[in-house]
Amino acid sequence: MATTSDTSRYGTAHTATWDRLHPRLSHRGRWADHEGPPPIIEGTVIRLTVDHLPGDRHPEPV
Repeated sequence: MATTSDTSRYGTAHTATWDRLHPRLSHRGRWADHEGPPPIIEGTVIRLTVDHLPGDRHPEPV
């Protein structure tokens, strides 16, 4: 799901969310011997990007 809003403080804010994601199993670690479909991780990933921060700073990815 994605949404976009115009704000007076941050400019345009873009939000995207994902839920019920499969973990990246190319770096399996303890899942190396796992058989069957990959496990589902409960939770939601939220990505928020803005045009600028207060004080005319440029946002850095976290």
